[in-house]
Amino acid sequence: MSRIKGMAASLGAAALIAAGIGGLSPGAAHAASGPAVSVWETTADQSQLLAPQAGAAFNAGSGSASQTITVNPSTTYQSMTGFGASFTDSSAWLVANSPLRSQIMTKLFSPTSGIGLDFLRQPIGASDFSQSLFSYDDMPSGQTDPTLAHFSIAHDNAYILPVLQQALSLNPNVTVMATPWSPPGWMKSSGSMIGGSLNSGDYQVFADYLTKFVQAYDAAGVPISLITAQNEPEYSPSNYPGSTFTAAQEASFIGNNLGPDLQKAGLSTKIIAYDHNWNDTTFPETVLGDSTAGPYTAGVAWHCYAGDPSAQTTVHNAYPNKDTYFTECSGTQSSNPA
Repeated sequence: MSRIKGMAASLGAAALIAAGIGGLSPGAAHAASGPAVSVWETTADQSQLLAPQAGAAFNAGSGSASQTITVNPSTTYQSMTGFGASFTDSSAWLVANSPLRSQIMTKLFSPTSGIGLDFLRQPIGASDFSQSLFSYDDMPSGQTDPTLAHFSIAHDNAYILPVLQQALSLNPNVTVMATPWSPPGWMKSSGSMIGGSLNSGDYQVFADYLTKFVQAYDAAGVPISLITAQNEPEYSPSNYPGSTFTAAQEASFIGNNLGPDLQKAGLSTKIIAYDHNWNDTTFPETVLGDSTAGPYTAGVAWHCYAGDPSAQTTVHNAYPNKDTYFTECSGTQSSNPA
């Protein structure tokens, strides 16, 4: 399933901060007995961009307003890891080279002077938002590098790592996740980062490649907390990096290669399965239920481009001890523009 490339106008949203429980009542906070709530609003037409609104307050009871937020302290769910976005190759270049870089980064990541983003999903090599095709072990056509002697993250030193390091300095609580859009072309059936799939004989080499990436980023001051084996494994794009995996293949790769490799290297990076749309619950359940891959897999990552969000509940109910991550949804807009 192809994602929509063009980013629409900002999604309508309201952000609320409070320390309390019960129904959320509109109006001035001072008139209520419950904890105060601060409100900001962003609208689809961008007439409001994190604009402060009139305060509200939590009160006991169900509330009578047309829009009510109810918090039940006796019901708890998965704790939130964070909220954020991605410094793709292109976005990192734009921010790094902007004369307003400092202001942009502060507004994005500072918990006190900005919105305090605290989650980044980073491509491992080129993605569909890159200036060029690149991996961390590119080889001339027809050549391979099974020992990864030419592995290097030097490409990222120019602008990707500097903005990631700056983000972490502004907000040390940022969680960084990493995802490959494609293995290096020489590891694949297509011989290219576009199209094809990982050669079965290169499973261990690709696991070593991902482990070396985690180690290199950690050495650069950007620890990788989470990693997936493949972005959108059920889709093969025709004009940007991609690589397909069946559920059985991903389970084999995680259970026999990537999981043991990360463990052997002494890395605490958690492996997350799937990283694709809501329209397939069988794929993540196959990985989580695999006797070899399951113990190495901490949760499931989801995208929004097909299916229904109830898929997350289906898999969560089947594997309640595994985490749920919503990792990609760009270029979509709510059916309610208000």
